[in-house]
Amino acid sequence: FDREAPQAPRSIDREAPQAPRSFDREAPQAPRSFDREAPRSIIVQKEIGEDLPPVQVDLLAMSEAILNLLQNSFHHTGPDKRIRISCVRRGDQIAIAVADNGPGIPKKEHRRIFEKFYRVNRGDVVASEVQGSGLGLAMVHHIVSAHGGSTAVESEVGQGATFTVFLPMAVAAAGPAKPAPKAPLKDAATGKPPCPTPS
Repeated sequence: FDREAPQAPRSIDREAPQAPRSFDREAPQAPRSFDREAPRSIIVQKEIGEDLPPVQVDLLAMSEAILNLLQNSFHHTGPDKRIRISCVRRGDQIAIAVADNGPGIPKKEHRRIFEKFYRVNRGDVVASEVQGSGLGLAMVHHIVSAHGGSTAVESEVGQGATFTVFLPMAVAAAGPAKPAPKAPLKDAATGKPPCPTPS
């Protein structure tokens, strides 16, 4: 899961609409994998909404995006790690969020956090120990944008960080399209509605 130097972005293949739970089975594996490398105290909580509508995604690419968010949270928290992943419906979108109890991100850094090679410089011990190229969040943003979605971050210094992926629901889940209103019939010669035929 540790892909610090990803190759050029591959094309996104949108598969048949997937229930959000289908890639939820893959995402929680990341912290357990890291935990085997360096045993630490870690708690991962899941909050998955009920009756979530399907989303049309490239399952492999979207799983990679979620894994990158989990990896980011794991690397930027101390020995006592608390990570929460949630998936809920927000209007006509699905919101997948990864929250942690890390040192937080200054608000002035929020607008650049998804840029390539950008790394937050807090000057703390945790930040100085994290190795990486600064491409993980940029990859998340690229994958989500290719699906017509968006990314967001909420964080304050000392309050942890929450990264959220917003994905549009599959067209079928949003309800059938309303038929266009029928134009009134017009006489080809006069351009006026035809006179009713007397009975």
